[in-house]
Amino acid sequence: MRILYGIQGTGNGHLTRSIAMIESINRYDSDVEVDVLISGRQREDLAIEANEIIWREGATFVIKNGNVQLASTLLNFRPMTIIKDVGRLKVDRYDLIISDYEPIVTWAAEIRRKKAIGIGHQYAFYYDIPVQGGNFFSKKVMKYFAPAGKKVGLHWHHFNQPILPPIIDIKPASESEILENKVVVYLPFEDIEELTTSLRKIKDYDFYIYHPKLQNTDQGNIHKRTTSRLRFKEDLLSSKSVICNTGFELISECLTLGIRVLTKPVGKQIEQESNAVALSKMAYAKVVNKLVIAEIRNWLKGDDFVKISYPNTQESLTQWLLSGANQPVEEIADKLWAGVRVYR
Repeated sequence: MRILYGIQGTGNGHLTRSIAMIESINRYDSDVEVDVLISGRQREDLAIEANEIIWREGATFVIKNGNVQLASTLLNFRPMTIIKDVGRLKVDRYDLIISDYEPIVTWAAEIRRKKAIGIGHQYAFYYDIPVQGGNFFSKKVMKYFAPAGKKVGLHWHHFNQPILPPIIDIKPASESEILENKVVVYLPFEDIEELTTSLRKIKDYDFYIYHPKLQNTDQGNIHKRTTSRLRFKEDLLSSKSVICNTGFELISECLTLGIRVLTKPVGKQIEQESNAVALSKMAYAKVVNKLVIAEIRNWLKGDDFVKISYPNTQESLTQWLLSGANQPVEEIADKLWAGVRVYR
């Protein structure tokens, strides 16, 4: 069997869960060949067990100071490049096409009447889940950005819909390795220098701040780190708290590890604003609309936490995919959610 797996490269969430899925597929059947297409991300070396990795420009949102910049996004959008990439992608040679919200793969499949299976958090928005923000235009963009013939949505809670628990690929550290005063900060869309100056004043905690514009330096309680998926995961495992934007995958990992979360959604980004509503509704995290140092200080003093035991979603999805993807998703969802446990 030959599989094409499309990955939206913006941020690290799509990539993290897609790698987990591909590893699961390779474990299940070593004879399967997986080709990967990544768009919306600069080319880099990635630890993906793939037959071939195809890089394309794709499309992504421009975000500045914590808010989506619609005008800049439209100016950077290059539709002719995407149309060309869609046209030259040979999807007919694949037995199975999967996409984590990647537009070139899904549109190539749509045009050639090949069924693509969408697996990802954004596909949960086709169902009746908490939604906040957005306008007519942004809601249409979310719906048609990467359409799939069959949609498998992922979320922290089922909301009585046929969606699945998150895909998690992280193992907790031992209790002795967790540092009570260690805080990981990942806010790639915020003014990080201003925030760093403020966090320096909270001297009882060590802040490990990850950002694409930073270099690795240590000064007092501030530990600046350039973006690194491997090093970030190591720091995350030994931390007690996380301050981040409201993307799906990192918070999924925090909920699995029992790490406290303070989160600020990216403004004018419907997915993150909706995630914030869901987290507040379930009382899974502290949601703020502005990063205020006094509020951060008070939150760090708290001892509340949420830890969720999620099942191995990728293993169930792998079996479903490689057996023909004919079983109703509702049946898989019921089985997986029955094994979820929430501890507070």
